[in-house]
Amino acid sequence: MILIKIIRLFFYLPLLALAFSSTSGYGQETEPVDKNIAGPFIQGSFTFGQANSIGGSTSGTGNNLSIMPGYVVKRDTWKRIELGLEVGSQTVSIDNSTTEITFVMPRVGYGYSLGDHSFMVWQLGFGQIMSGTVSSSGGGTSNLKPTGLTGILGGDAVFPISDSLKLVAGGQMRYLIFSGDFSGQTNIPSLHLGARLRI
Repeated sequence: MILIKIIRLFFYLPLLALAFSSTSGYGQETEPVDKNIAGPFIQGSFTFGQANSIGGSTSGTGNNLSIMPGYVVKRDTWKRIELGLEVGSQTVSIDNSTTEITFVMPRVGYGYSLGDHSFMVWQLGFGQIMSGTVSSSGGGTSNLKPTGLTGILGGDAVFPISDSLKLVAGGQMRYLIFSGDFSGQTNIPSLHLGARLRI
């Protein structure tokens, strides 16, 4: 349970950052240097968390590798909307089985300035599981082909490294809703780390 506590701590860090920026006035200059730049970007991401099967008695691990082309829509100096299309692979290991899927998921986010040219972005996504396999710890692969839906709810802080390169870190809750050969739902609270390049 230590892992899930750490994940929850990271999930709430963006809220603490928001509280700090609101109470301290950090980043609230009257004439800020505008770094809220509209335009396309591409982001690579890795997530790792604890996989929990709904209705099951055990938990396991879940990790994700993905790439996301996206676009920042500038609202004003302090606010933005982000649109993206995440394409990636998700691996879930619970008990003696491992499920590997590929997915495509449109995402939308709302962001606001944290000061010092950093932004907090809350995100929501909903997409389709495209393909997958289920294997056992003994090395065998079953004939089950998982299909279904995937979703995400989370928050990321975007920190500038340079004018074009950004570090992305935060917490996410990922959802897998399986159908087809077998049905069920798996929730994966995860830590997220990525890099973003403005193009």
